[in-house]
Amino acid sequence: MASQPDTHERSELLIHQEKSTKSRISTKTLALLGASVAIVLVIAVGVGVGVSINANRAEDSATYSNAAVAADAEVCSKAGVEMLKKGGSAVDAAIAAHLCVGVVNLHSTGIGGGGFMVYYNDTSGETFALDFREVAPMNASTNMYNNTASDSHIRGGLSIAIPGEIRGFEAAWERFGKLEWKDLFQPAIRIATDGIAISNAVAKAIAFEEEYILSGNYLGLEELLAPEGSILLEGDMLKRPLLAETLSKIADNGANYFYEDTFMEQMVSELQANGAIINASDFMDYSVEERLVTRAFYDKYDVLGISAPGGGSVLGLILNILDGYDFKEGELDGLSSHRIVEAMKYAYAQRLKLGDPAFNDTVNQAVQYMLNESTAEDMRGRINDSMTYPPDHYIDPFSPLQVAHDHGTSHLSVLAENGDAVSMTNSINYYFGSKVRSSTSGIVFNNQMTDFNIPGRSDSFNEKTVNYIEPKKRPLSSMTPTVLLGDDGIKMVVGASGGSRITTSVAQVILNVLGFSLPLNEAIYRRRLHHQLIPNSVSVETDFPEDITSSLESRGHIVQVSNSSAVVQGINVVDGVLHATSDPRKGGKPDGY
Repeated sequence: MASQPDTHERSELLIHQEKSTKSRISTKTLALLGASVAIVLVIAVGVGVGVSINANRAEDSATYSNAAVAADAEVCSKAGVEMLKKGGSAVDAAIAAHLCVGVVNLHSTGIGGGGFMVYYNDTSGETFALDFREVAPMNASTNMYNNTASDSHIRGGLSIAIPGEIRGFEAAWERFGKLEWKDLFQPAIRIATDGIAISNAVAKAIAFEEEYILSGNYLGLEELLAPEGSILLEGDMLKRPLLAETLSKIADNGANYFYEDTFMEQMVSELQANGAIINASDFMDYSVEERLVTRAFYDKYDVLGISAPGGGSVLGLILNILDGYDFKEGELDGLSSHRIVEAMKYAYAQRLKLGDPAFNDTVNQAVQYMLNESTAEDMRGRINDSMTYPPDHYIDPFSPLQVAHDHGTSHLSVLAENGDAVSMTNSINYYFGSKVRSSTSGIVFNNQMTDFNIPGRSDSFNEKTVNYIEPKKRPLSSMTPTVLLGDDGIKMVVGASGGSRITTSVAQVILNVLGFSLPLNEAIYRRRLHHQLIPNSVSVETDFPEDITSSLESRGHIVQVSNSSAVVQGINVVDGVLHATSDPRKGGKPDGY
């Protein structure tokens, strides 16, 4: 094995549509009748570099009677619980917890990025999927990176898309919040002001990006993370007073302060000085979209997620395929692993058809196809238990052979006392996003433009793809915030961070709990594998069972050991008890009551 450094007919989609100009949100909702739910909040942030797993850390997992928050930073779990205890909604808790995470885990997420939220309302029995992902600037174009530096789509001003997080939080809070807007910001403001010790995960990210931090090209990042000429280390105190002031202003003045005020004009000027092609109108025109809710099935549970450009349909197809197999309790063997990998390959082949549905009317058709039970049955029937095949075996003719990568992310899932649920994933993409940090606002900006397919900078099977750059378009994402419903209500709230590994990791955790009958903590601790079709290799975590890797290789798989991993946070309801786990691959601790 080589070492890899790595950087249904039963599906339902659209029932009701309404507009809310106040939130600038176009909404589409899926009604799920007769479901009863409880609320959970879980947060996961970032993709690990050389992460390790310690399955003996009891603090990674806990049980609660009423509500829970499982975050990869304990202080942020507590921030979410603080809102719940004040009488806040699941959405209130999710927003407060994530604002906190954006301060603490600045390498992965923050208000300079965007994301997706899946919200289940127990009273109405409806599920809503909000898309507040970043969008390409109006001046963007398919060939905008021609004759630019080879890394201009990855780092610097040209890699920045229009952030959607604050507008997304506003839209969710206006519809589903209970507390005052400004209350949601207080834990994050407090932490940014007082400071917090740098965690092991953040320290690793800083070290990983040391070359760029100290290059002299990203002075805003350097002044924060290397204030005395050398990078900060684990345990060092990190204060973010500029960001605290920015958060305070947004708390007092609302989202318009970020998108329409003189602050925005100053922010645009600073971004342009860093090479961005962003204008004021890009911020003023930003809107939140309510997406179709994807519905797949595993065992006896509905698996609810977000449609394209989110990853719900990919997850749904993987699970629909695997739902036809009878896995043995607790036992993961070579054949089971082979079938899981093959399901991933078929699902990722269909992912090549996905993008922003506003720019291609075939995207929603592709999603419907992926969630059709007969599609899963057909693909399951094609799986050969004895061998695997090259990528073109799985790809429909003339599908674009490209896979976009989104690396650093933050996931949050909420299960609250009143029966509502939130699963939310946010991102600035790579570690420290574009590497552009404002020296006046303290915001670290995303590099989501790299999630588009870019001619000449990624392999292409043909000359067209639905994920090419266009003005005001949203790039394809692997983010997969997920809620599982059963006859008795919420079964699980789960999601992950970690780029293209997000979807496959969420699938494996669900499979481990429902297919292999593992407790949630063991389901998350278990070593994982990943296949995204391109490249044509199975990536396995360090210490993945060698007998299984040998079995995969005997079936023709190329197996590579990777030191990167996704980070899963989840809450599983068993006999009315909430089992919450924070993935030890990243650290953190759940909280609840």
